[in-house]
Amino acid sequence: MTDPTGLALASSSSSIDLSEKAPDKLALVVGNTNYKALAKIAPALQDAKLIADLLYSKGFDVVARTDLSHADLYNEILNLKARSRASAYRNTARPLTVFYFSGHGFSEDGRQFITGTDAGVNGEVLDAKSVSIDRAIDEIAPTSLLIGLIDACRTDYAPSVVTPKALEPFGLNFLSASASKGDRGSAENKRSGDYWIAYANDLGFGVNANTQSNHRNSPYVDGLLNNLGQGQPFEQEFDYVTRYIQGLHIGHDPVKTGNMFGQVYIYFPDSLNQRIRDEWKQTVALPSYRKMYNYLWGYRNGLYAAATENWLKQYVQGHNISVDGDDILPAPEGIGD
Repeated sequence: MTDPTGLALASSSSSIDLSEKAPDKLALVVGNTNYKALAKIAPALQDAKLIADLLYSKGFDVVARTDLSHADLYNEILNLKARSRASAYRNTARPLTVFYFSGHGFSEDGRQFITGTDAGVNGEVLDAKSVSIDRAIDEIAPTSLLIGLIDACRTDYAPSVVTPKALEPFGLNFLSASASKGDRGSAENKRSGDYWIAYANDLGFGVNANTQSNHRNSPYVDGLLNNLGQGQPFEQEFDYVTRYIQGLHIGHDPVKTGNMFGQVYIYFPDSLNQRIRDEWKQTVALPSYRKMYNYLWGYRNGLYAAATENWLKQYVQGHNISVDGDDILPAPEGIGD
């Protein structure tokens, strides 16, 4: 039978783009310290610097910003969206994007918000000068593979319980903790796109602004610095972050929400890239939908990811295979090869 995709699907790799290129890695790092109406968070600037340095060392194109108002915070999210879109267009593959935020945050009806430095000015409700994580996902995830690292309180917001600055022990926990564990802010799980949002603590709980040992940065940042970018899939590395912080016995339980097709990596050491090259050669020697699908799932943002995803999408289109819901690709079961 003639192959409708023109890709010699069953027997040859000659028409597959073999260029060795991985998608771009982009980052936006924000540290909000000097709030006008809320308590100052002194470690936030150091947190942002440490995470920016970490991501830069792992090959990310990093934009770092501090003390952003609500409008500036949202504009930087739009800028990350624009950078992601340009990268996806240029490379025919969505980049891996990391958005890190350190500052004041709160939850409301199961949704997470992060605040600009002008939040709460003149007694205005915090929502007015805050950005929901849902909104950030909706802006960034459609054009990228998004990882959000949110180092902010997740306590419930009620305007009547905002406490004076003098009563805030860590400069972060300024809201009542009334939500129960187990309700992890499922609003984000309803968004479309590929993303993980990884929080410093569970929904309904605050976070400490600094570690007990150094008083310079947050325990979440300590966990990220010790475990992120070690050449393992992000999900596995975040499990290590969670265990590290739980081992501090400070009442923090980092969690992630969302859904990402396949495994993404913050960093690809040379040994991993060589393994990817070897597997790629085996995969394209006699390509099939199943083998290409499994390859992409294993290295979603690795070498040859763009070629693999484009191959699979053309196969689906050429064979008139339906795709369910928000899935980017149908699972290989029942495809026939």
